[in-house]
Amino acid sequence: MERFTALRDRYHQDMEREADSLRKLAAVNGVEGFSPSNDDHIRVLLYDKLGLPVMLRTKKGKAAVDKLTLKNLEHAVADQLVNYSKTEKLYSVNGKGLESLLHPCGRLDGGDVAWLPFHINPLGARTGRRASTSPNSQNWPRSVRGIIRSRWPGGLIGDHDYQKLEVVLVAWVSGDERLLRDFTVGRGYFDVAEGLLGITVEKDTPPYRAVKSIALGVHYNMQTKRMARNLWNGVIDDAGNLAKIRFSADYKTHEQEVDRLRKGYLNRYPALRAYIRQQEMLLLLHSAVSSYTGRVRHLPLIDGENTPGFGRLLNQAINFPIQSLASDVTGSALMDIEAELLSLHKVSYPDYLSMLLEARKKVLTNTTDRDIIYPLNMSMIFNEVHDSIIVDFHPDHAKRDQELVIECMRAVRSLRTLAPGFDLKLGVDAKLGPFWGGK
Repeated sequence: MERFTALRDRYHQDMEREADSLRKLAAVNGVEGFSPSNDDHIRVLLYDKLGLPVMLRTKKGKAAVDKLTLKNLEHAVADQLVNYSKTEKLYSVNGKGLESLLHPCGRLDGGDVAWLPFHINPLGARTGRRASTSPNSQNWPRSVRGIIRSRWPGGLIGDHDYQKLEVVLVAWVSGDERLLRDFTVGRGYFDVAEGLLGITVEKDTPPYRAVKSIALGVHYNMQTKRMARNLWNGVIDDAGNLAKIRFSADYKTHEQEVDRLRKGYLNRYPALRAYIRQQEMLLLLHSAVSSYTGRVRHLPLIDGENTPGFGRLLNQAINFPIQSLASDVTGSALMDIEAELLSLHKVSYPDYLSMLLEARKKVLTNTTDRDIIYPLNMSMIFNEVHDSIIVDFHPDHAKRDQELVIECMRAVRSLRTLAPGFDLKLGVDAKLGPFWGGK
C-alpha cells in the first residue's frame, strides 16, 4: 500500500500540474474556462486561437484531436495536451480507478497491505487469447506492476515469459523453417535487418524498429499503403514518445521503400507467403478457420471477396490460428504448473478450489484487519499477461518451484497430449524479486 499510495499521489500531482499549465496557457490565448479533457475546447485553442493546420477530420467532420494527430502537429501546446492525456489516464485508471478495487487486509512485514483480485476472462478476446478486466493488468506499465508483492513474509514474485512466442508460432504454423531458425537459434530481427537492409543494427534504434514493425505488419497481412502510412505517422510507445520511421523525406519514395522491404520479407520467408494465401483460400471456401487444436472461428462471407470488411476478416483468418495456439501454450502451462504444485503438496483439486473460495470470501466480507493467511504454504499462480505467467513463490520452496514452473512452461505436456504433433521447443525468460518486475 505504501508503494501504491506514492504512485497514486504522483500520478495525481502530475495530472494537476499539466492541467493547471494548460488552463493558464489557454487563458493567455483568450480561451476562458478551458478544460484539457474537452475535445471542443482543445479544437478552439489549437485551430481557432493558435491557427494550427487541420491535418485530419473525424467522421462527423470535426478537426481531429486524438493523440496521434496531436503528436503529428509538432507543436509545444499539442505535445503538452498529449502529456496531460497520459497523466490523466494513469491517474484515472491506475490511481483512483485501481484504489476502488483494493481490499485492505492487514499488515505484512511491518507495512499495510491490500488484496487485489485479478479477473481473467477465458473468452474475452476473439483471437482465442484470454482477457483481463477490473483491473486490466495486461496493460499495466512497469511502474504499476511494482506495487504487487508476495502474500508471504520473504516471498518472491516470479515473472516467466515465453521467448518470442508469437513470431515463433507464426514460423511453426506456416512451416517456414528459415523463419523458425532465425528466431530460435538465430538472432531474430538482427538477422532480418541484415538481410533486408544490408546493415548491422542495434536494438531499439530506428532501423531495428523499422524492420520489426514491417515484420509484424506482414504477419498481420498489412498491405504496403497502410504500412507506409503507419510508419510515416509514427506510433506512440509505452513512454508516450512518437517514433516516426521515414525512409525518405519524400513520401512516395518512402512508400516505395516500404513496399520493397515488405516484399523482401515475404521473399525471405516463402512458406509464410504460402500460409497467407492458404488462409485466404480456406476463408473463401469455408467462411471459417480452425486453430491447431480444433477451435473454429466463423467468419461469414456474404459476398465472397466483395463482402464489406473482407480485408479485416482475412486478417483474422491469418491471425486466429497463431493467437489461438499461443493461448493453448500458456493455458497448458497454467494447468500443468498448478497440477504439479498440488501434487507436491498432496492436495486434491476440489480441496484447492474450496480453499481459494474460502480465502476470497474472507477478504470480501471481513472489513477488519487480518493477517494474509492461506491454509497452504504453497507457491501459487496469480496472473497471466500475454505470454507471461506470474507466480507468487513461497520462500520455503522458491528455488524448487521456479524450476518446476520453467520446466512445465517448456514441456506444455497437456498441449502435447492433446496435439501430439506439436513438437516446437519453447524458451522461457524469468525475473524474480520481492515485487512484480523484480525490484
